[in-house]
Amino acid sequence: MVTSRTIKIFLGSSIIELANERQDISLLTNDISTLFKLDNVDVRFVLCENINVEENEKWGHESQHIVDEQLRECDVSLFLFKSKAGKWTRHEYDVASALQKEGRHRFFVYFLHVYGEEKDASIKDFQMRLRTDGVSWTECDTLSDAKYKFAVDLMNHLGVTLSSQSETEYIEKTGDNLLEKYTSSRQHKPQLRTRLHKQIEVLLTQISTLKESPNFVIAMVVQVVKMYKKADCWAEKSGYDKEKYYNLLSDYAGFLHDYALYYDSEIINVRAIALAEELYGTEHENTAIAYNRIGMVYYSQDEYEKALGYFGRALKIRERKPDLYYPEIATTYNNIGGVYRKQGKYRMALELYDKALEIQKENLNSNRLRMADTYNNKGVSFRYESLFEESLDCHLMALEIREDVLGTNHPDTAISYSNIGTTYRYLGNYDKALEYYQKALNADITTRGINNDYTAIDYHNLGSVYRLLGNSEEALKYYHTALAIEEKILDTNHPDIGTEYNNIGLLYSDMGNYSKALEYYGKALKVYQATLDKNHPSMATLYNNVGVACLEQGDSIKALEYLYKALGIKKEIYDENNTILANTYHYLGGLYYQEKDYEKAMEYLGQAYAIRQAKLGQDHPETQETKKWIDEIKKVMKKETTERKKLEGLRTRH
Repeated sequence: MVTSRTIKIFLGSSIIELANERQDISLLTNDISTLFKLDNVDVRFVLCENINVEENEKWGHESQHIVDEQLRECDVSLFLFKSKAGKWTRHEYDVASALQKEGRHRFFVYFLHVYGEEKDASIKDFQMRLRTDGVSWTECDTLSDAKYKFAVDLMNHLGVTLSSQSETEYIEKTGDNLLEKYTSSRQHKPQLRTRLHKQIEVLLTQISTLKESPNFVIAMVVQVVKMYKKADCWAEKSGYDKEKYYNLLSDYAGFLHDYALYYDSEIINVRAIALAEELYGTEHENTAIAYNRIGMVYYSQDEYEKALGYFGRALKIRERKPDLYYPEIATTYNNIGGVYRKQGKYRMALELYDKALEIQKENLNSNRLRMADTYNNKGVSFRYESLFEESLDCHLMALEIREDVLGTNHPDTAISYSNIGTTYRYLGNYDKALEYYQKALNADITTRGINNDYTAIDYHNLGSVYRLLGNSEEALKYYHTALAIEEKILDTNHPDIGTEYNNIGLLYSDMGNYSKALEYYGKALKVYQATLDKNHPSMATLYNNVGVACLEQGDSIKALEYLYKALGIKKEIYDENNTILANTYHYLGGLYYQEKDYEKAMEYLGQAYAIRQAKLGQDHPETQETKKWIDEIKKVMKKETTERKKLEGLRTRH
C-alpha cells in the first residue's frame, strides 16, 4: 500500500561551481512525481539558496544552522561533486550521514567527470573519507548521467520504503511458526498441515496482489522472491498437493525469468519439470509447457542448443495431437524461429514463422494476439535481412491487432511501436522513428515503470535517432539513462550493458572525441568477450566501430585490422547483399581513400553503394553518403589523370 506523503530531497553541492547544475537537477521533481507514476506522493527538492533567511538578503555560511535544520527535515539527500568538495557541502554530508545512521534518512553521492584537468585535492580527501565510512559513490560522465542514475537509485529506495510489508511479515511469521510445530510435533500433524497449506494459499494470494500492484517497482522483486521461497519451503516440507505445487513452481520460475534472474529460474524450472514428469508423464501438455518454459530461460541466456533441445521436446509432444494443440504448436514454431533469429539464421526463422502463421490463419477464432506475435517476429527477421518495407508491413499488421485487442497502453503494443520506430529509422524517416519510439516509451513507463530492460531500450532507441539527427547532447542523455537502468537490473557483464557502452562510444566518436570513444569501446569489448561467441553479430558491430574511430585518429593500420575483423564475421552470418555488410564496405572504402589507394577505395565503396541503393533506395542518407565519397574520388582521380597528362605533354615537348 502506498502512503500519501511528501518526499523532501536535500541537494548538497557547490552553489558557485554547480549553480546551473543545481537548478537543472531540481527539475527532476516532475520526472520523479509523474514519470515514475507515484500516486499520492509529492516530491520536493530543497536547495539552500532558496531557503528564506530573514536576517539576510542572501544566504551566507553564517546561516548554515538554518540550512542544517531544513536538511534534518528531509527524507533523502543527493550530494553532487565535480572538481572540489567544499567545506559546507562536506558539513552537510556529516549531518546527512548522522541522520542515516539513525535510520531516518538516506543519501546518495555522485561525482561528475572532469575533462582535461586535475580534480582539487579536496575531492581525493573526501573520497578517502567515504571509503573510511564504507560509503559507495557513483562516477558520472555528464550531468544527465548523474540525474538519471539518481532517479533510478531513488525509485529503488522509494519502492522499499513506500511498500507496506507488515502484512507480508505477519503471514511469513505465522507460516514459519506452523512449519516449526509441524516438523517438531508428532501430534496434530493433519490439523497443522491443513493450517500450513491454508497459509501457503494466503501467501500466494499476497504475492499475486503485490505483482499486480500499479506501484510495483524493481525493489519489490526481492520481496516477492523471498515470499516465493517461503511458499516453496512450506510446500516442500509439508506434503502440499502436487498439482498445486507444480503450479507454484511454474509461477515462481516464470517470475524469476521475467526479472532476468535466469540462474535461479533454471533451478526452479528443473524441479518443475521433474514434478511434471512424475505427475503427468513425458507425453502430457503440462510437461510440454515445462519444457517450453525452461527453453525460454536458455533462450534468454543465449544458450541456443539447450533452448532448441527443450523446444523440440515440447513440439514433439504437441505434434502428436495437432488438432488439440494447434495454438501451442504455432507458439513453439515461433520460439524455435526466435532461436534461429538470434543465431543469425534469418531465412530458417522466416520459414518457421510462416508455418506458425499458416496454422493461425486457419484458426482465426483462436487467440489473435498470437498471430500478432508471429507478425512481429517475422517483421524483425525481415529487418535483419534488410527487407525494410516487408518488415514495416509485418509490424503494422501486428500493431493493428494489438491496438484493437490490448489498447495503446500495453507492453506488447509498446513492442510494436518500438519495432516500427526501428524500421522507420532504417528507412531514414527519423521523424516517424521518434514518433513511434516516444509512443513506446510512454506505454512502457505507464505499464512497466522505469526499472526494466524495455524502458532502457526505449531510451536507447530515442538516443540513437537523436544521434542520427546530429543532436549529440540529447542523444548522450538518453544513452546514459538507458545505461543507468541497465546497470541496476542486469549483471555487470550482461551483453546489453556492453551494447550501451558501444553506443556511447559511437556517440563520442561522432562528437570527435575518439579517445573517449575508444575508452567505451574497450569497456564494451571486455563485456562481449566475457559473454558472447567470437563470431556474434555484436562483436562485428563493435570491431567496425573501433575501426572507424582508429581511422578518424589517423591510425590506418589498426583501422584496417578491426574493419577486416568486422567484415570477416559479417560475411559468416549475413547475406552478401545485407546493409550491415555495406556499412563496413563503406568505411573500408574511406580508409583506402585516405591512404590514396583509389582503386581499392572504389572497389569497396562500389560494393557499399550497390547494396545501399538496392536495399535503402537512392535518396536514403546512407546511400547519398557513399555516393558523395565515390564522386569525390572520381574528381580526385580525374584531376590526377589530367595533371599526369599535362606532365607527360611537357616531357614530350622537352
